[in-house]
Amino acid sequence: MKDIVIFYSNSEEIRRLSDLIGKICNIEVKEIEIINKDSKIKSLIKTILKKDNDNVELKNIIDLSNYQNVYIGCHIFSSKIPNAIKKYLSTVNIDNKTIIPYCTDSGDFGNYFEEIKKICNTSIVKKGYNFSFLSDKNDKEVEKLIKLKLLNL
Repeated sequence: MKDIVIFYSNSEEIRRLSDLIGKICNIEVKEIEIINKDSKIKSLIKTILKKDNDNVELKNIIDLSNYQNVYIGCHIFSSKIPNAIKKYLSTVNIDNKTIIPYCTDSGDFGNYFEEIKKICNTSIVKKGYNFSFLSDKNDKEVEKLIKLKLLNL
C-alpha cells in the first residue's frame, strides 16, 4: 500500500506545503477540486459568515483504495473547515486508513483536527499539525518543520 497527499487549495500556502510534503516523502500529491457555482467573493463572504454551501459539488473523486496513509490538508479561514474537505472525506472509503491531517490558517485554525477525527471515525487519525506563517519561511525551513512536526523525523 502506498501513501498520498490530498489537499484542497484555497491558498497558495497549502499548495506549497502539500507539494513539499509530497517531495519529502516521495509520494503522489493530488488536489480536491470543486465545481464552484459562486464567485470567489461570494464564496469568501459565505465562509466569513459561516454560511458556506453544504452541498458543494466535487469535480474529482480521488480513489484511495490503493493507499494506506493519507495526508489531508487545507487552509482554514475564519476557523472553518472547507466543505470540500468534509464532502470528500464523506464520499470516499477511508475505513482503516491512517489519516494525517495538516493545515495552514488565517489566524485561527478552529477545531479542524477534532472535526477530521469525527469525520474519519473509521480510520486511525494521527495528531497532525497547523503550519502557520509559512510565507515568512523559505522551503528549507518549511521542510524542516514538516519533518519535525508532521513526520516526526
